[in-house]
Amino acid sequence: MALIECKNCGKTISDRAVNCPHCGAPVAEPEEDAQQPAPAPAVCAECGAALPENATVCPSCGCPVLEEAPAVQEEPPAQEEPPAQEEPPAQEAPKRSKKGLIGGLCVAAAAVIAVAVVAVMFLGKPKKLLEAARATADQGNYAEAIEQINAIGKPELTDELLSDIYGRISGDISALADKGDYAGAQALLDEYSTLPGKDQLQKDIYDGVSGDIRTLMDEDDFDGAQALLDEYSALPDRDQLQTGIYEGLSADIEALMDAGDYIAAQKRLDECEGLPDAETLQNEITFETFGLTCIYDLRPYMKNPNSLQINSIDFYASEGTAYPTVVICESGQNGFGGYATSYSLYTTSDLTLLGSCDSLDEDSYDLDDDDEFAEWLVCIIINGMENEMDVPCNVARMNNLLSTNATPKLDAAAYANPVEEEEGTTT
Repeated sequence: MALIECKNCGKTISDRAVNCPHCGAPVAEPEEDAQQPAPAPAVCAECGAALPENATVCPSCGCPVLEEAPAVQEEPPAQEEPPAQEEPPAQEAPKRSKKGLIGGLCVAAAAVIAVAVVAVMFLGKPKKLLEAARATADQGNYAEAIEQINAIGKPELTDELLSDIYGRISGDISALADKGDYAGAQALLDEYSTLPGKDQLQKDIYDGVSGDIRTLMDEDDFDGAQALLDEYSALPDRDQLQTGIYEGLSADIEALMDAGDYIAAQKRLDECEGLPDAETLQNEITFETFGLTCIYDLRPYMKNPNSLQINSIDFYASEGTAYPTVVICESGQNGFGGYATSYSLYTTSDLTLLGSCDSLDEDSYDLDDDDEFAEWLVCIIINGMENEMDVPCNVARMNNLLSTNATPKLDAAAYANPVEEEEGTTT
C-alpha cells in the first residue's frame, strides 16, 4: 500500500483507491481482460513453501493449491457534479444627483456651441470671400475676381459665380468684335486662357478681321489690308489673304506703268516687301524706262510722229557700259501715204540715236549712196549684236502710251550702271 497523487486534481490518495475521493476521477485503469482467472499463487498458503508452476497441491505439505478468485471490480461511485455557481445579483446603477446631471448637460451644450462656432468660422469665411469676389466682378475687374475665387478653393461654392464672370467676359468680347474693335476683343480674349467657348470667340474675331481685310482690298487699300493682316499672324486664311494683297499691290504697280508714271511705280514697288513677282516688276520698270526713253527720242525723227508704232524692242548687254544697247523695230508713215518699217540703234553711253536702217538685209543697200552706206553700217552693227537679254518689256503698253500722246515719267539715269571714267576723259 502506498500514497500517490491524483492524476486529475493532484491531491494525495491511496494507490488502492478506485476513485479519487476529492474529484471522483478513476485511479487505477481496469484490467484488459477481467474474465480471465488470476494465476495460482507462487507459494503455499499453508506452509509457505515454493510451489512449482501449475502445481495443484503443495509438494511440502500437500495442501491443495487454490486459485484465487478473480477480484470483483466494484462500480465506481457516481461522480458528483460540482455545485452550480450562483450568478451575483445585478448591481444597481448608482443614482446621479441632479447637480451632476445638469453639469453634464452644460458640458454637452458647450461642446455643441464650440462645434457651431468653428463651423461658422470655417464656412463663414469662404462666403465672405465669395461676396468680395462678386463685388470685384461687378466693378469689371474680372481677372482679380477670378484670382479671389481660385483662392477660396471650394468649387461647390464658387462655380456659379465663376460661370457668371466667364459669361460677362464672353459678352464683352462679342460686343467689341461687333463694333469692329478686333484688337480690343483679341486683347481681352488673350487675358483668359481658360475661358469656356474661347475657340468660338477666336473664330468670330478671325472671321471679322478677314472680312475687314477683304473690304480694304476691294477698296484698293492694300496698304491698310497688309497692315491689318500683319497684326494677326494666326489667321486661318492668312496665306490666301496675303496672296490677294500681293496681287493687288502688283496690279497697282502695273497700273502706274500703264499710266506712264514709272517713277511712281518704282516708289510703290520699293514700299512693298515680299512681293513674289518683285523681280519681274523691277525688270519691267527698268527696261521699259530704257525703251520709252529711246522711243520718245525717236518720235521727232518720224515724218508723222503720231503714226509711230513699235513692233519689237530688244536689249543687248554690254560689259562696262552705263546702258544696254537698244534696237527698236518701228513702223510709221513714210510720206507717200503708206507705212514703212525701219530699225533704230541706240548707244550704250547715254541712249542716244546712233542711226537707223530700212532693212536688215545687208545686200539691199547701194554702198555708193552715202545715205544708204550709213544705213548699211547700222545694219551691219545690228546683225552683229550679241548677248541679247531675256527681259520683260510690254510693247503693247508702250504703243498705248504713244497712241494717247501721254508723256511718260521716266528716270533712266536711276538704272544706269556706274561706269569708271578713263583718265584724261571729261564728261
